Amino acid sequence: MPKDVICDRHGAQGPAFVCAHIFTSLTTRRAVGLTWFEEDDGDIQAFCDACWQADIEEFQKRTSGGPRLICLRCLDEVAKLNGTWLDFEQK
Repeated sequence: MPKDVICDRHGAQGPAFVCAHIFTSLTTRRAVGLTWFEEDDGDIQAFCDACWQADIEEFQKRTSGGPRLICLRCLDEVAKLNGTWLDFEQK
C-alpha cells in the first residue's frame, strides 16, 4: 500500500495522483467529471472527463505538467462535487 501524504486540510492520508483539472477543481469547486482507478500496486489515479476522453495526442498536451498529488479525502471531495463516490476502502 502506498505511503501517506500530509495534506494541509486532512493530515496524513493515502495519496492519489490526479490531472491538473481535478486538482484545480478543489479550489474552484466546479465539477469537471471524474474517472478514477486503482493500480495493481494500490496507487489511485483520477482524471477529469476531458482528459479521460482525449485521444493520446490531446491527452499528452492536457497533462504535460504531469500528475498532481492529493490526498484521498480531497479526492473524495472531488467525487462529491461530481455527484459520485469512491468505492475503495480508505484508511
